[in-house]
Amino acid sequence: METRYTISGTITGKYWWPINVDAGKPARLTFRRVNHADGIYGHDEQPDLLSAMETLAIREGGDFSTAAKMTADSVLIAERSDMHGRRTFRRIVPLTAFPSIADYVTDELYGSDFFADD
Repeated sequence: METRYTISGTITGKYWWPINVDAGKPARLTFRRVNHADGIYGHDEQPDLLSAMETLAIREGGDFSTAAKMTADSVLIAERSDMHGRRTFRRIVPLTAFPSIADYVTDELYGSDFFADD
């Protein structure tokens, strides 16, 4: 069995220009959780959820002048498939449920604050 994780939602922060305007954009990171003794990880491997959030903030947060955070409605999706790929088990958990990444999640903003439903 292999388990894949996806962090999915909206990353938010203050734009560089115009100054101090809240902005958001869709963000997604898919990874496998592995632990290597040598500390070297592949492009889709992370040792834990905190490292995955740091990777996502660095990769997607460059447009913001403040620390980038995920919105309160962002989620972690865990999918586990059996060896033959016939059955997939899926669990969706809000990022706000994980105290270890509280610094990377805001409870004040939601993705719908930035994207209108047309």
